[in-house]
Amino acid sequence: MYFCDGGAVNAAHDQRWTIHRGVCNMVDTMDNAALIAEIARLKAENEQLRPATRKLSFKVGAKGGVSVYGLNVRFPVTLYKEQWERLIAATPELQAFLKAHDAELKVKGATVPAVEKA
Repeated sequence: MYFCDGGAVNAAHDQRWTIHRGVCNMVDTMDNAALIAEIARLKAENEQLRPATRKLSFKVGAKGGVSVYGLNVRFPVTLYKEQWERLIAATPELQAFLKAHDAELKVKGATVPAVEKA
């Protein structure tokens, strides 16, 4: 268990305790406005470090499937050749479906507009 007031800590966790104690000391000396400003600064810095859009890349996997990287944050989308061919052939239908259901679809990363109260 860690305490900001410098309570006893297991020796195996010295490095983590030092980091934790440093954070606690920083928090103890900052007021709420300064903490909020620091969080906002760190969020802005994080957004600048994150690439705006990832370039799509393709790879043939060990089992012969084609993986597309860059669509999802963590995992590729993988389909076999005949699945890609069916999907590509259905492109006009997919585009029509997306257009017909545009109001129902969410955009990843988009903010939801505030609802006005009557």
